[in-house]
Amino acid sequence: SNHDVARHATRWAEYGASVEDVARLAAAMLLSFEGSVCLYQGEEVGQTETELAFGELTDPRGIRLWPGEKGRDGCRTPMCWDGGWQGGFSTGHPWLPVKPPQLAHNVAAQEGIAGSVLETYREILALRRAAPALHLGKMRFLDLPEPLLAFTRAATGQVLACVFNLSAIPQRLKAGGLGAPLAASRGVALSGGDLEIAANGYGWLPLTGEVVLEA
Repeated sequence: SNHDVARHATRWAEYGASVEDVARLAAAMLLSFEGSVCLYQGEEVGQTETELAFGELTDPRGIRLWPGEKGRDGCRTPMCWDGGWQGGFSTGHPWLPVKPPQLAHNVAAQEGIAGSVLETYREILALRRAAPALHLGKMRFLDLPEPLLAFTRAATGQVLACVFNLSAIPQRLKAGGLGAPLAASRGVALSGGDLEIAANGYGWLPLTGEVVLEA
């Protein structure tokens, strides 16, 4: 099971069309919730859990409980800034190794690339700052079956429906009272009286009336 790992791109990969899709969906949900937002290094590039051998561990917890529990080192490997030596983190040998699966998720490879995990984080962060509903609004959950999650957030002058498909299977809902998805949405489209949500899709839709979302 992946449920004992810390990095969500790996932990929930079985529910994603790709690791990157899981990372983007996680960003969309986190940045739509109430409260302060905390981002852990590497999440913004879709970093995955590092598979380590026993001899590579530094975490006393992992060393003591191996192999039943591998400890916390899998999510503590160096930040990968580029695809070069040690991911651009150090000119020497860091305390934990930088391995090829982690090296593949680096900042330089995603900088300025539309749709990359890094640029998706930037786009959604900008939306959160600009939308009063997302940084001030209260949440009201909508009753939908798995694998869908939806809620509204309302602040003065703005009400948004926030909709997420927590699976790799496209979903369709009967919808009403919703305007066109905001630009940061991904894989969400209104088609007649239906809302179509692609695998791991997410969207923010302004309310034009009483919201209707039904499976």
